[in-house]
Amino acid sequence: MMNVSITSRSRVRAGIGWIRVLSAAFLCVLAASCAPSLKTVRVPSNAVADEARVQRELSLRTLADHWQRSARIHYTIVRNAGTLGGKKSRQDFGLTLHDLTFYPTPDRDIAAKLFGAGDRVTVRDVLPDSPAAAAGMRQGDTLVSINGTALGERHTAQAVELLKIPSEGPCTIEIQVLRAGRVRALRLTSTQVCDIPAFVVSSDAVNAYTDGSRVFVTTGMLNFAERDEDLALVVGHEIAHAALGHVTKRRVNSLLGSLVDAVVQVKTGFDTGGLGQRMGGIVFSRAFEAEADYLGAYLAARAGYDLHGAPQFWRKMSQDHPGSSRSNFFSTHPTSPERFVALERIVQEIRDKQERKLPLEPDRKSESASRE
Repeated sequence: MMNVSITSRSRVRAGIGWIRVLSAAFLCVLAASCAPSLKTVRVPSNAVADEARVQRELSLRTLADHWQRSARIHYTIVRNAGTLGGKKSRQDFGLTLHDLTFYPTPDRDIAAKLFGAGDRVTVRDVLPDSPAAAAGMRQGDTLVSINGTALGERHTAQAVELLKIPSEGPCTIEIQVLRAGRVRALRLTSTQVCDIPAFVVSSDAVNAYTDGSRVFVTTGMLNFAERDEDLALVVGHEIAHAALGHVTKRRVNSLLGSLVDAVVQVKTGFDTGGLGQRMGGIVFSRAFEAEADYLGAYLAARAGYDLHGAPQFWRKMSQDHPGSSRSNFFSTHPTSPERFVALERIVQEIRDKQERKLPLEPDRKSESASRE
């Protein structure tokens, strides 16, 4: 036992010695062959801090532009959706609010400088053709009270709660705002919108999606969809998914597929590896996407967007993201060539109805079959 212990310690010491030798040799090689050959510029720390602030300002301003553009297009769609926007609706006044707590702590000084955000709740945006715009509300107005309830030190989230109207029909409220040192009383009469809110997600991915009750659009998609008409098509598509209940239907189909997995395993002992669940989740995925394209185009058209160039958007997607045009059984979206041709026909159908002064209502399967 003694000899074994001594031998083990000797081996450990030898190993440590070799590690030190190899480390020293490695450092010598680095110093001799991998060192920079040109001088480097010394960068003052205060200049780095200044540049970091400039970049943060540019980033926040760009994000704010994305918020404003997304909110404007989304509001125009949900305000004109009518019954096509699903079963849930709410009363809305067409304004967005903010205060310093709305922004991450590191960005609050920049938000104060760029957008005038402060401790009091102020109007960030007044959406076009909204009750707020009709009442004369302006960006930068400070909210003093809502229907007689003083805001004081309340934050944006609390002010938004005061603006939520339980009424099913239009409702008039009085908002006092502080503008240029004067308190002004404004009366706003709400309008009905479909209750599917939209949010901007900071991500370079070119994507938009829904969880069934909300719509999310990435900054990558906002950059890619340069024309408002294209972004309206994307937002309309995701609102259509939510309004048609596709997310819930996919979950139900996945559940049915998982039941098949369980039955197969009980009866045969074979582990399907969740194949039934995956198959259930995609069984109508392509049909759901095509249906959302169809309704989404109608939603965008009802909001006043010209869909003449809409099919070109998918052609551009195919050019810049060629992977989207490859057919794949487990792909949830129709191929871009399929979408291009389908959208051409949808746009023509909408145009025909506009020329004939017909309501912009999508056809049901029975109506389409009877015409064919």
